[in-house]
Amino acid sequence: MQKLYSNKGQVVTRKQLLEEIWGNDSSDESLNNIITQLRKKFQQDQHISIQRYPCIGYQLDF
Repeated sequence: MQKLYSNKGQVVTRKQLLEEIWGNDSSDESLNNIITQLRKKFQQDQHISIQRYPCIGYQLDF
């Protein structure tokens, strides 16, 4: 979340997120699960969203 927040309004690549969270032990499935959990937490607030850019990364908007 910190990586997305510090780059709000910009696309953060999957690679950047994986390296930030897990270093060399990256896991696409784990990243997908974390993004899903974050979206559920923000579901109540329509002003906050995490946009997905397939094969690229994610962008936090608010």
